[in-house]
Amino acid sequence: MPITDHSKPMATKKQLLENLREFSASEVAEAIRAGEVTMYELSKSGQLTPLMRRRIEAQLSGPSGEVAPAQTPQPAPVPTPQPAPAPIPVADPHPAPAPQPVQQPVFTPEPTPAPVQQPVFFSDPMPQQQYGTAPIAMNPVPVMDNRGMFKRIFSFKGRIRRLEYDLSYIFFLLWIFLIVLLAFLPDLSPELAVIIYAVMMIPGLWFMYAQGAKRCHDRGNSGWFQLIPFYIFVMMFGDSDFGDNEYGNNPKS
Repeated sequence: MPITDHSKPMATKKQLLENLREFSASEVAEAIRAGEVTMYELSKSGQLTPLMRRRIEAQLSGPSGEVAPAQTPQPAPVPTPQPAPAPIPVADPHPAPAPQPVQQPVFTPEPTPAPVQQPVFFSDPMPQQQYGTAPIAMNPVPVMDNRGMFKRIFSFKGRIRRLEYDLSYIFFLLWIFLIVLLAFLPDLSPELAVIIYAVMMIPGLWFMYAQGAKRCHDRGNSGWFQLIPFYIFVMMFGDSDFGDNEYGNNPKS
């Protein structure tokens, strides 16, 4: 049974909503059980990642998270048959010997094996259920492999590390410089320069927004976060999510 440190004060609602990542899943679960905060309020704060949510719900699913072993039924006692009474002797010149009691075999039932606990898989979002009950088993979700660099440059799915995003941004700036050189050649007409600029900018913007979405996924956020002003600096210098999340495994692993 885990030992809870009662000397540490419980986190307040304001601390959880403002700095959720500084608390462990067990501390957040303790605050939810005490009525200090709700899971809905944590979701609205914008700091609750799917991975953190699953850890909190695993803490809320039971006091220890262990499954009690199945009780093996004890075999019922089998009564031992009593020997038959000896017959009453009669006056016989040749008396027959008294019959001996027959020992009946005793059968002991074999114990029933304990059921094997099957693994439980979860997918986000979690189904609505009352906390404190057993989690609902769902089909396993395949984890996308994000190892390697520049594998799916035009895809909006998966994760990329910080180094790949920074290199992508440098390539995008070089691509824009090449477009400017081609579009503003002295021998080109203005109409042809506009066509060259538009045709070459489409794949460049697609590439940059796809890489930005995967970088947001690496931090546990939606790809729309890259449209926030100045969020590009967070993607270029911010840390990644530790371990796997709902968008795939860690590209650094």
